[in-house]
Amino acid sequence: MKQFIKKLIPPYWWQSLRYINKWKRYDLKRKGWWRINWPKTAFIFLKIVVKEKSKIIEKLDYPKNNILMDINSFNQLPRLNACRKEPETVSWIYDIGANVGAYSFVAKSVANNNCKIYAFEPGFSTFTELSQNIFLNNCQEKIIPFNIALTDQTNLFSFNYSDINPGAAGHTLKESLTENGEKFKPFFIQPILSYRLDDLIKQFSLDLPNLIKIDVDGAELNIIKGAENTLSNPSLRSVLIEINEKIYPPGDIINCMKKFGLEFASKHSRMKSKILFNYIFKRA
Repeated sequence: MKQFIKKLIPPYWWQSLRYINKWKRYDLKRKGWWRINWPKTAFIFLKIVVKEKSKIIEKLDYPKNNILMDINSFNQLPRLNACRKEPETVSWIYDIGANVGAYSFVAKSVANNNCKIYAFEPGFSTFTELSQNIFLNNCQEKIIPFNIALTDQTNLFSFNYSDINPGAAGHTLKESLTENGEKFKPFFIQPILSYRLDDLIKQFSLDLPNLIKIDVDGAELNIIKGAENTLSNPSLRSVLIEINEKIYPPGDIINCMKKFGLEFASKHSRMKSKILFNYIFKRA
């Protein structure tokens, strides 16, 4: 009987009936899955909607320009007020330890958009926020972010995270030691490509910096060791380094910079701290 019916029904009708039958079986399975899983799926959907709709974008406290910052963690809140007491000499072209980019945007503004800024940030979550802020401020032609670490050797090293929230500080390269030299347990460890600044400039033919800012939570000397040619180059006019005077006696960094022809010019308290200062060095 089945063969007789097959002969009566055209082949393409028969194929269509097969597809319909398969779809009905699939549809029943799908409905069964949905009946069981809809509460979980609905909750995930709700979380996605809330996450997409709850983006917080605020203005940086820099009065001379409208700079927008994406706020994605409590660590980033202090960054909104990071520029109120910054010296007006900020105009760096290499922002080493850029974090979410506050100083890069101020540097761009101070230079009247006439400089190109290389912003170095090794932390993956903070680098994401840095890139987001570059997008928000339409600065992709002026601020170029690098997701690498700078140090005294070109190699692949372990990057020890103190926290993986955007804007967090206190991460270390190679050894998990705080600025005070104390051992700490990293929240997360990830290998990261690390360069001597001199090697990076040579390998990729980067523009030589006229101004450099370094804010790296205790890794300043390693960066300086890897940038001796860059620091000695006459095209470099000024360097700003955040120094923890509890860790580094001021004379150590000052004498170190003198070897490159950079003289101590001034220092400014970092957010009213008694131990953190921005030291400014200028070409003699």
